[in-house]
Amino acid sequence: MRWKRLCLSVPMFACLWLALPRTGTTAGERAMPRAASADAVMPTLLAQALTVPPAPPPPPPPPPTTTTSAPSWADPVTEEERVEWSRVNMCEENGNWHVRGSAYSGGLGISEANWVRYGGQRDFGPEWAATPDEQIVVAMRIQPYPPDQHGCTGGW
Repeated sequence: MRWKRLCLSVPMFACLWLALPRTGTTAGERAMPRAASADAVMPTLLAQALTVPPAPPPPPPPPPTTTTSAPSWADPVTEEERVEWSRVNMCEENGNWHVRGSAYSGGLGISEANWVRYGGQRDFGPEWAATPDEQIVVAMRIQPYPPDQHGCTGGW
């Protein structure tokens, strides 16, 4: 039988269709069109079975991520200012920049009220957690030059 050979080379649904009996119709049956031959149907079925649909287009690139954090901070403190304010730190807190006190915190002994008033809390968070340069920026907002440290017992 020729249809058995065809079933080995086409998908199952085609085998079932080819295997249907092709007898005449009785009074209660509907007439089904009969294919001219299996050889005429086979190329079409194979073409349909082997046709690969086109690949979908690639997804669009994800939108750029936006962060809610503040833009990076450009440190305005010069090396000379850092040296001068480090002398104040040595005199005030013996070199500790992260002192956490009840009235004064940080390495320059800035009061909580002044830290908030001059934007330290808004810009850098609590003074005891701020970097030395962040503390120097706030101190320079309060007073552009470091206080005279000649009275400090640290030998300056």
